[in-house]
Amino acid sequence: MRFTHPVNTLKKLGCGLAFGAAAIMAMPTSALACTQIYMGSKLTADGNTYYGRSEDFGPRYVKHFGIEPAHKDGNEYTSVESGFEYKSKGATYRYTFVRDNPSQWEDRYDAYSEAGINEKGVSCSATLSTSYNEKAEEADPITEETGIGEYNYASVILGESATAREGVELLGSLIDEQGVCSNDQIIIADNNETWLFAALSGHQWIAMRLTDDIASLNPNIGNLTYDVDLDDTENCLHSEGIESMPKEKGFAEYTDGKFDVAKTYGEEIGEAGMHQWSRYIQGRDYFMAPLAEGTDYEIVKDEREDARATTGALVHEMQPLFFQPGKSDWNTFEMIRSFAARGENVAGLNANTDGAYAIGSNRNTEIHTFQIRHGMDPEIATIQWEMLSNAEFSVAVMEVPWSEASRFGLMVADEDDRITEFQEKPPVPKSNLASMGIYIFNWDILKKYLTEDEADPNSENDFGKNVIPNLLKDGRRMYAYHFSGYWKDVGTISSLWQANMEVLDPKHSGINLFDENWKIYSRNTGRPCQQIGSDATISNSMISEGCKVNGTVKNSILFPGAVVEKGATVEAAVVMCGTVIKAGASVKHCIVAENVTIEEGATVGAMPEGGLNIAEPGDVATVGSGVVIGKGAVVGPKAMVSSDVKDGEEQW
Repeated sequence: MRFTHPVNTLKKLGCGLAFGAAAIMAMPTSALACTQIYMGSKLTADGNTYYGRSEDFGPRYVKHFGIEPAHKDGNEYTSVESGFEYKSKGATYRYTFVRDNPSQWEDRYDAYSEAGINEKGVSCSATLSTSYNEKAEEADPITEETGIGEYNYASVILGESATAREGVELLGSLIDEQGVCSNDQIIIADNNETWLFAALSGHQWIAMRLTDDIASLNPNIGNLTYDVDLDDTENCLHSEGIESMPKEKGFAEYTDGKFDVAKTYGEEIGEAGMHQWSRYIQGRDYFMAPLAEGTDYEIVKDEREDARATTGALVHEMQPLFFQPGKSDWNTFEMIRSFAARGENVAGLNANTDGAYAIGSNRNTEIHTFQIRHGMDPEIATIQWEMLSNAEFSVAVMEVPWSEASRFGLMVADEDDRITEFQEKPPVPKSNLASMGIYIFNWDILKKYLTEDEADPNSENDFGKNVIPNLLKDGRRMYAYHFSGYWKDVGTISSLWQANMEVLDPKHSGINLFDENWKIYSRNTGRPCQQIGSDATISNSMISEGCKVNGTVKNSILFPGAVVEKGATVEAAVVMCGTVIKAGASVKHCIVAENVTIEEGATVGAMPEGGLNIAEPGDVATVGSGVVIGKGAVVGPKAMVSSDVKDGEEQW
């Protein structure tokens, strides 16, 4: 059974099927649209390739940015759009994603991974919905029984592909075997190749390797013209029947004796509609390759009473998918801004004054722009610029056990994750969504509320107690972002100790600093390598650069420059930079700050009676920065020492 949430029905229209001019006049203006842009590396100021897509859907809805972890063999991909099924042949790759809120896809948490980058440096845009003509539809219709569609494109490509070409070939093979459930275009890239992939009909497709000296702009016009050599396998991949099928069925089109892919499968010139052509013309103007008014297009009016956009355009002849812009030094800001360009210089089509639509419309729900930095390690070569939703204030939250919820600041949110209430450590929690203390604001909103709070004599000038409640009181658009990875609240001594110990226990904690597929980089102090003496015994510990170890270290973390002399024992301890633990000293179940000296025979902390228990640490001793613990001195397991302890003294 196919499940389709009402939001998604609209969304399929929003990412816009190409309607005829007559049909457009009868459609609500919210049914527009998506825009795809590409700029080759020879045309940019920094020598980088840029591509992206905007989702220009009127009723904005919640989006999530996140990271999909790698999966074992046999990971299953399924869809709510169709009966599509696919199982991975091996382990999958980790990748970033932009996803609709699960509530919009029948509570599926794998919902529609629009765009992202995987750990191999392969990136993929979200879809640009297109359409096909009646003859192509009759000969090779799309299929909802088995066909792949926008719900799965990015997940399959990013999860399974080590190169862009692999992604093209995999998607093509799936369409060959199972078909598609919608006509779409996407861009697939790595730091060597960028491909535009188009699903032409139910089982026919084409992928063109984009050269570094062209630009492309497509606001849902699937029949924009292009010249392609189907025999050039280095630069063009396609379905086997791309020409033979329409030739056999009698609808193949040829231009100057050469098979014309766009004309064969695409609709007539008027089918794209006035608003699509408006955005194309505006886009060409933005990229300094304008069309001539009165020659190539005419201004038309949308006469509907409820029409938001009253002005549009219709072209006189089909336009190219690829073109040469008017300059060759496009920068990052200009490429990101292109999606919001308003047609400022286009008479009759200025979205600011004439009621027309901007290049990416005036209702961007989501925009992503990929910046591919050539000549770099593929894993870090691509930057994903992401613009999401219409939230004025976003809060990163994480679900915590209900039994612990009362010790956190909590965000109460509705089914769309809009925040409705904030609870500061409530005795009776209404939510278990703990604020992670990570906030994203619109600058003007943040400035306004901080200024007002500072001027309020009755305010405690506390973010949770004052600023957030004021935002809620004023009905500001506040949304929760669900974080599902590793996170630890280190507001207590025991939780700080616990967080460090979990680094040593990746099997249970889920955080593995040595995972080759997810490298974690930290600041290098420039110290020499550690020295491990012949008398040293080390087990399940992390020893940083510059450390000298001649004693016993067990289940512990030594920060750079720490010293453990012969005969000293360190167990279940966090020992920070420059601390010296001298011969015969015992340091257990504690946190020792920077530049501490623990003299010979001293004892700091003690192991719990039940042994090491990371989940329930119990008492954790602490020693403050620069403190000296004298010879034979004892620091008890509950002690918090901030000043020197003399020889032989005890502190509990």
